[in-house]
Amino acid sequence: MMKRAALLLIAVLAVPFLASAQPAPKCSDQQQGAQQKMDACKGDVRRFCSKVRSCDQMEYLKCLELNRSSLSKACLGVLVDHGR
Repeated sequence: MMKRAALLLIAVLAVPFLASAQPAPKCSDQQQGAQQKMDACKGDVRRFCSKVRSCDQMEYLKCLELNRSSLSKACLGVLVDHGR
């Protein structure tokens, strides 16, 4: 459970930093899966969590959970898939 939560946090928190990055090179299937999860929540992180200025990864997850009813279906699916 902790490992899944940690992977979810890494995927979600990388979104703000990757938003301005150049397209990623071809990745393995596992890396592509993580990229799809990041892409699923990218807009939601920008929309709801732009005021989060903490280095604490849990703050982004809390932000998404607080806005759960307004999240995109894709991002909500990522949270549900990871037991959140």
